[in-house]
Amino acid sequence: MRKIQSQMWEYGMMGNMMGAGRGMRAPGPMQMRPKPVPEAPSQLLISQPFVHYPPPPQPPPVAQLPFSLADFTAAATEVKKRMIGEAIYPHVLKSSNQQVAGKITGMLLEMDNAELLGLLQNPPLLLV
Repeated sequence: MRKIQSQMWEYGMMGNMMGAGRGMRAPGPMQMRPKPVPEAPSQLLISQPFVHYPPPPQPPPVAQLPFSLADFTAAATEVKKRMIGEAIYPHVLKSSNQQVAGKITGMLLEMDNAELLGLLQNPPLLLV
């Protein structure tokens, strides 16, 4: 009997049976409240290793045209092609030989003037 009572006491069933009328009561289900859980901080500070990211690549600088746009727009169509051809030829010559540089420049001059001006402003695009 003693063993059963000790087990009942451990599980909280004995309090309701014992002490009834003596002023000692075990807390019932309504009286038992869970212990308050300490609030977690709103932000956890986790130390992370410093990661160094390289700076974003900068756009290549816009190359200066060997002629002014005002002169270019005022020139005749044939003169515009000659102006562009004279500006493109040295870039083509850097990446080819003298025998074919003139031919390649001539083929490039068949493109639209606006596209050719874009190539002149970004010389790496002219590399063959």
